Amino acid sequence: MPIEIILDVHLRIRPELLDTVLRVLDGSCEVVSVNSSEAERDRARRKKSVYRGGVKNKGVSGEELVLRTVSEAKTTVYARTVRDAFRARQFADTSHSASLSKSIQDGLVGMKMAGGLKTYSLTGKGAARLDALKRMRLSAPQEAQP
Repeated sequence: MPIEIILDVHLRIRPELLDTVLRVLDGSCEVVSVNSSEAERDRARRKKSVYRGGVKNKGVSGEELVLRTVSEAKTTVYARTVRDAFRARQFADTSHSASLSKSIQDGLVGMKMAGGLKTYSLTGKGAARLDALKRMRLSAPQEAQP
């Protein structure tokens, strides 16, 4: 005895063609449901965006990432260490430079020359700012991280 195979088929057609398609099928199948694709489009529009204010939400600000990267180092760090941390969080390739310069300007990070290269270390003001950022993060409602 042959095995009967039943297929579920999903078609997306214009509303004016529905009547014609159903007449062609003429009882040879069971219509399970007919839905508007508008609901599906609305659901897609409501999808939570990872962009906030036109900027991709990376879960951390540039300033905070500079402070974290410099504070996690046991000694001073080079700019390439900060750059690599920024790239790992999907920041633009050169955005570490502006954040690092701003942190130096604000007195959060200190800069010294060592062997012809600039090295960076956290200042007392930077450590206090990093602690404040951590406290703010702990007291704020948790958001989904990308």
